[in-house]
Amino acid sequence: MVETIHKTTFGNVSAAITQMKEDHPGSYSLPVWGEKNTKHIKNLGYVIGYSTPDRTTYFRIDYDTDKGPHVNFQKTSKSGISAGTTIKVCYKFNGSGYISAALGMDMAVHEYYIAQTKRHFDDVPTGPEPDSGRYAKYAGFAAKHWTGATWT
Repeated sequence: MVETIHKTTFGNVSAAITQMKEDHPGSYSLPVWGEKNTKHIKNLGYVIGYSTPDRTTYFRIDYDTDKGPHVNFQKTSKSGISAGTTIKVCYKFNGSGYISAALGMDMAVHEYYIAQTKRHFDDVPTGPEPDSGRYAKYAGFAAKHWTGATWT
């Protein structure tokens, strides 16, 4: 799977998302929850993007030292001749310029996570067995309190 990098670096995250939605229209209504809590990035428990209801298409806001702050778009075909084909596009944007060593990301990315999580903090993912598998990372979040910027 090859990732394409959009030719424009956008002024901010909103402009990058707007362009991504123009290029790839869809109903991005389901929150995508972060699952990483490593020394390189800490997004566990934050809304980092949105997916379509069928979960074949999504975008997420990301940061890495090579690309800087960017929007990752991904669409995977599930049927027809192109079944299993994945399209990935990166939309770079200018961040705040402040890289938090503690969070492993540009603060503009973290501010997006906070703003989106405020809209969905009551919807932390759970599964049939929240203490195992993919949902194990979220065990205990229901007992935590969203302060408006972090979980306590």
